[in-house]
Amino acid sequence: MSDELIRFVSGPTPYSSWWLWLAVTLSVLLIGWYTAVFVFTMPGRRVRELPIVGAARSELAKRRSIKSVRAIGERHRRGELAAEPAAAAISREVRAYLQAATGTRAEYMQLNAIAAGALAPAAPVLTDLTDAQFNADSVVDVGAAAVSAEELIHTWS
Repeated sequence: MSDELIRFVSGPTPYSSWWLWLAVTLSVLLIGWYTAVFVFTMPGRRVRELPIVGAARSELAKRRSIKSVRAIGERHRRGELAAEPAAAAISREVRAYLQAATGTRAEYMQLNAIAAGALAPAAPVLTDLTDAQFNADSVVDVGAAAVSAEELIHTWS
């Protein structure tokens, strides 16, 4: 081989820098994904203690519960749901919201325990819903109870 041809021989071409940035971006996205999965699957009590995530999660739970109670109330007003199942569904949703908002196992508490504890503001609404659900001679208006439940959830802090 002559010395004149040696100028055409070179080393391997270097990698493009965009591969490095792609690897860094994918690594950051992977770390973010695992962090999000960890944070959003934590038990509610610990998530509420996180400043931004806890507030966002509480607000989302509030909106979801209000939307569900409103939908149940509208179904009852249209005649799709009788008073008893509508009252049961609203009660279940209010108790689920209280559990999500406070960490107290409200779904399994009796009314007198709710009235005696930190969930006392919810006791009148739950009492009306229980009366409408289990008392055939009840005079409780389930539509009005749905509005009361929405207001309770909206004003809960």
